[in-house]
Amino acid sequence: MFGKIAAFELRYQFRNPVFWVVVILFFLLTYGSITVDQIQIGSGGNIYKNSPSASSRSTRSFRFSICL
Repeated sequence: MFGKIAAFELRYQFRNPVFWVVVILFFLLTYGSITVDQIQIGSGGNIYKNSPSASSRSTRSFRFSICL
């Protein structure tokens, strides 16, 4: 029963164009924040981009924006 519901939901989401727009948007935001120095999400100043605090701030900001 759960498998049928999950399969229906996945099919529904994959056919929805809004899903793909959001996936592409978040991919570009993540890729841009890692590769471009002018885009900073969650970290500022003299902090390494792969430090634990910068990673957790980026993750929290993305999670918060997904909830909106």
